[in-house]
Amino acid sequence: MRGDREDVGRRLRALRRRSHLSMRELARRSGVAASHVSGVEAGRVSATIATLRKLLLALGTDIGPFFADSLPAPSGRVIRRNQMRIAADAGRHYTFLLPARPDVRLVMLDEELFGGEKPAYESLPGDLAGYVLQGELRLDVKGDPPQVLQAGDAFYVPAGRTTGCATPGFSTGPSSGSTPAVPCSVMPTRRPSPSRDAGRSPGGTPRRAMNCRTPATNRLAS
Repeated sequence: MRGDREDVGRRLRALRRRSHLSMRELARRSGVAASHVSGVEAGRVSATIATLRKLLLALGTDIGPFFADSLPAPSGRVIRRNQMRIAADAGRHYTFLLPARPDVRLVMLDEELFGGEKPAYESLPGDLAGYVLQGELRLDVKGDPPQVLQAGDAFYVPAGRTTGCATPGFSTGPSSGSTPAVPCSVMPTRRPSPSRDAGRSPGGTPRRAMNCRTPATNRLAS
């Protein structure tokens, strides 16, 4: 992940210690190898967004609040582009549209997904919705057949369902083979889990998409 990996590692370690978890226990809960957790915390390894999300979800938080902690949250009802936090790696690019504040009870991102990445499946603690702005998005929900969404399509996944999103490749014909899909742009929106709600008020060529929650070269909006 682009950015200061030493800073990410330092803050991840502090969060783990505040949660009173050993490195081995965090590895068990997140499904990430303990040696990888150690490398991320020490700043020797640059975690992908997908891996960092697994670790943060196991610690009871997510990438939105985690990255927002490094910047003062803007006040007021309007958030300017230059006030928004950004996180990116080789497979996806997130812009966090809403600040992490006690009165904001929604996580909303502008997410770009790039062709070739196959994110790991994850069970989301809150509802997830999204709207594809550009490109194609493959949505896999465990137990349901895979769906390919086009620009203008939307999706909704309730909390607790195991889900994965990616940008599919497309075939240009029998003789030309497979070409990486155009990046997808999505605006995702995520509604926090009920437990979090009760405790505080409150994302080849990339594809653009926006959705409401926290989702990469596809852009989803919701």
